[in-house]
Amino acid sequence: MRFLKFFLCICLLLFVAGSTLGDESIEREEELYQDMLNLHRSDSGRYLIWHECGKRVKDQEGRADQYTKAILASIDDVGRKTGVYVDPKIVRAILFRESSDNECSIGKQEINWLSENLGHAPDKDDVIKHVKKWKGAYSEAKKYCRGKGTDTTECRRDHVRKNNSHYLGIKGWDIGAAQYRWPTRALSNRSVITPFGKVVTKIELEHLMDYEVIIHMLVEDLAKNYTFCKENHKHAIHSKWGFHVRYLEPEEGYWAHHHVGRHRWSEKYYNHIQRHLKRMVKMKSISSGKLAVSTR
Repeated sequence: MRFLKFFLCICLLLFVAGSTLGDESIEREEELYQDMLNLHRSDSGRYLIWHECGKRVKDQEGRADQYTKAILASIDDVGRKTGVYVDPKIVRAILFRESSDNECSIGKQEINWLSENLGHAPDKDDVIKHVKKWKGAYSEAKKYCRGKGTDTTECRRDHVRKNNSHYLGIKGWDIGAAQYRWPTRALSNRSVITPFGKVVTKIELEHLMDYEVIIHMLVEDLAKNYTFCKENHKHAIHSKWGFHVRYLEPEEGYWAHHHVGRHRWSEKYYNHIQRHLKRMVKMKSISSGKLAVSTR
């Protein structure tokens, strides 16, 4: 009888603990889902403005749900493997800062040029063809200039200017939702396995325009950046007059390395992300009816 009571108590505790964890998981997902939408809201909170891959997103709630699930799944997966659980709000803010959650992003200037030349807003296939044509233009110039003299750099430049002038001066691209630089040796040597079972053995251009792959790469890199910051250096913030204010704890600013690399740090980027984090809080209040008008 005593054993039975003990067994029932244990079952009750496990049930309560499981229910609590389940509630926390649902609350965490709902909060990030709202953050995904809120950065796309107008100042009044009434309108959602979200463009991706050349057109306005029709099912914005559904798209926000896809991003939310991908972010949380990658955070949990990387956390189990490394012990570093990245703040989902940071991932969300970076994606908005880099591309406004547009997995087809290659920069506003390039998209505008491509739109004018195509006569319509470019979709993902159009963007991929455009960037691949750039790579082909320089490969063609390299082949043409082989053996034509010592100044092959000038020869290649002239060849591109005559045949593909739009690509002149472009040395690489910032691609996708998290704006990874392409092409680089680091990406070509990198493999990714997403929590949903997508296996990529070598990162190609197309993979950088896949939100699941890019989110997992971002979370992996943020976890590595946190560990690197914790073990190697500190970051300082300054007043608008340039005076040192204080040093940041690793968790307060490790994510700024995404913009400039692990061995550098950008206070400007840190401030940009901080503004997005503050706007999430503000828009949460507006969308929940706590504020009647925008305080912008």
